[in-house]
Amino acid sequence: MVGISLVILLIGGIFEYTFKTIMEENLKHEKGTKALSVAQSIANMPEIQRAFFRENPSAIIQPIAEQIREKVDAEFIVVGNRKEIRYSHPNPLRIGQKMVGGDNVKVFEGESVISESIGTLGPSLRGKAPIFHKGEVIGVVSVGYLQTDIESEVSKIRKKIFIATMAILFGGLAAALLISLNIKRAILGLEPKEIAWMYQEKHAILESIYEGIIAIDTEGKITVVNETAHKILDIPNHVLLRGKRIEEVISNSQLLHVVKSGKAEYDQEFTINGNSFFVNRVPIISHKNNVIGAVASLRNKSEISKLLQELTHIKSYAEGLRA
Repeated sequence: MVGISLVILLIGGIFEYTFKTIMEENLKHEKGTKALSVAQSIANMPEIQRAFFRENPSAIIQPIAEQIREKVDAEFIVVGNRKEIRYSHPNPLRIGQKMVGGDNVKVFEGESVISESIGTLGPSLRGKAPIFHKGEVIGVVSVGYLQTDIESEVSKIRKKIFIATMAILFGGLAAALLISLNIKRAILGLEPKEIAWMYQEKHAILESIYEGIIAIDTEGKITVVNETAHKILDIPNHVLLRGKRIEEVISNSQLLHVVKSGKAEYDQEFTINGNSFFVNRVPIISHKNNVIGAVASLRNKSEISKLLQELTHIKSYAEGLRA
């Protein structure tokens, strides 16, 4: 049990590390794509493009950028000109200052990019798009999400999955314990080695019995048949009888009747292949007092008669000696 727990914990640790890496990459891709899409949308807004030619561009751009930032839940939306001077920023005091990060080179070449850089608010994932006017790049839009926010979101998801995993783990262990207890009860508290030994012992006992033994389950399928029974039925040992219905082997065996009635029948005469036998039919009772099958023992009547005759002769001889 301890070994299984250690293996589960090891697998859980590997899974957690792999999940964290994959989840972080997926979240970064999702946030980066979202940031780039928002940046491109803002860059294509006519009012943003026209504001660049006004006396105070930030008076127009700042309110629009902040309104959009709140809707998309971004950490910042910064709009800057070719000289990287900010026209918008979550902190109004930084408007008019130069953008930081050094990742605008490709944007000024007319390319939209997703980048990771360190800005005034800290390490962030950014989506950047150029602002065009008559085919020329006149500015840049940068939409960003802080790395700490992404890591925090990953941690929240990891925590939920960890709780769910622990619940499943302990639930599985509890279920396994209940199942093992039920199995233990079903096999009467025996260990696998004991069961194997008892099976071998039972097989040896069955084969040593001179009588023919046939047992069935509640559906009438043969579960046990010894070598003597094979001889009585005139069926070679290599022919598998286990699993066959009793009616296919012995017609009118009355074993199913014993299963249904739960009552034993002793010393009943029975004919098989023209030979007469005495048969005992006994129900098999489980530890819960349920009938789970029936077993029949077959003794050759002629052999018993011969034995009785011999006993009679011995008795007569003994009486003669006594006289």
